[in-house]
Amino acid sequence: TSSFIIGGGSAPYTVSSSNTAVATAAIIGNSTLAISAKKAGTAQVVVFDSAGKSVATTLTVAPIGVISPSPLYVAAPGTVTLAADSTTPSYGISGGTLPYTVSSSNVGVVSASGTATTFALTGVASGTAQVVVFDALGQSTTMTLTVTARSSMLSLSPGALQVGENLKEDIVLNIYGGSSPYRALTDDLQLSSVLIDGTTLKIGLGSNGNRCITPFDSAVEPRVYVANGIYNVTVTVVDSLGASATSVLSIKDDGKGATNPSCPLP
Repeated sequence: TSSFIIGGGSAPYTVSSSNTAVATAAIIGNSTLAISAKKAGTAQVVVFDSAGKSVATTLTVAPIGVISPSPLYVAAPGTVTLAADSTTPSYGISGGTLPYTVSSSNVGVVSASGTATTFALTGVASGTAQVVVFDALGQSTTMTLTVTARSSMLSLSPGALQVGENLKEDIVLNIYGGSSPYRALTDDLQLSSVLIDGTTLKIGLGSNGNRCITPFDSAVEPRVYVANGIYNVTVTVVDSLGASATSVLSIKDDGKGATNPSCPLP
């Protein structure tokens, strides 16, 4: 008995054999075709999907004592494109003669990993490589892999955070992606300063020397103090190609009043 993987179409699948005296066929699980050889001869095995589409295979059963290995089959397309640092789904290997071997022509572009009858491919760096699957008797099938550069969108992490108005320590954000060198901007120099250190952005104190705020509700007159209110400061990182990313620093009032001696306004 040999097992094969069925893909595509519309499950569930069914199968028939034109000569059950030579070979019988059955669907195991959702997508495995099992063909059992009974006696020497030929038979046509047809797999149907639920929409009535079919694929036919002519099966030859050799007499006892005659070696006739089944063709090696890999349930994968002949060409695959993936991004660096991404991995394909697992592909099944069937037919031929175990054990199987999967080889990459350039492991600096594509690497392979898997089990005895499956394998997956991981993009390492942009480029093209051939991946060849061999069985124990030297049968082989080849795939062409194209790996594209990893998407590197500029971002700041965290993208938003909240601190109390009494905090005076530097706040550190991480810069991801983009193209260095980076530069930083802030929309409020009184409450914040910004400094790039490699791939980190440090938010320090501004010209006020503290982060003290006095939030008011400007929708009413006279203005009313809002205890525990929020004031937002937006910092921006721009990379060498002009891409930008922002993070919002929300400063929260401590609720101790507009004239708070522990957090004096300048």
